[in-house]
Amino acid sequence: MGKELELKLTLTDPSQEDRLLADPRVFDGEYETVVLRADYYDVPSLALTREKISLRLRRENDRLVATAKAGGGVKDGLHRREEYNLEVSESRMDPAWFPELALRVLPMIRDERLEVIIRTEMNRRRRSLSWGESRIELALDHGFVEAAGKREEVLELEIELLRGKSADLFSFREQCLGGYGLVPEDESKFSRGLRLLTEAGAPR
Repeated sequence: MGKELELKLTLTDPSQEDRLLADPRVFDGEYETVVLRADYYDVPSLALTREKISLRLRRENDRLVATAKAGGGVKDGLHRREEYNLEVSESRMDPAWFPELALRVLPMIRDERLEVIIRTEMNRRRRSLSWGESRIELALDHGFVEAAGKREEVLELEIELLRGKSADLFSFREQCLGGYGLVPEDESKFSRGLRLLTEAGAPR
């Protein structure tokens, strides 16, 4: 089990993307490019979603990673969650991969079948660096979220705490990103997909 702590910021102008990548205080032209294609799973009744549990299977270039997230909260773009990750070889989702959550998840599913409810595709540029007393990862995502036949573009910067103090996330934002006008984003990609489902009339 791990604790995910990240600050999400939405770009307000597409031109900011190239500026951030070139900025010597931010990416400085040094980053790894990863193509991320993810499927989020739930049962038709969205029982897991109601309990704030999400199951994701994501292809990261040539790697396939299964992830479960639970609980947590968000305020001013700062997202806190329990997170479990496992590299897998099969293109399917099995809640039993996450024993920490399986006892909660399996009774919710019962006779319902897991299905893909949300899909995302992102072109991610990422870089890790030391800041203050912490190690952080920057991830600039440009892509889309798709659910129930609806699609929404995503252009955001994530600042994730790999180790250290949460205050350093805000310090980095203030000192290195203050001139960009980036907006704190309380919606995760999964939350955006749920909103699209709601707009399409899916149960919540």
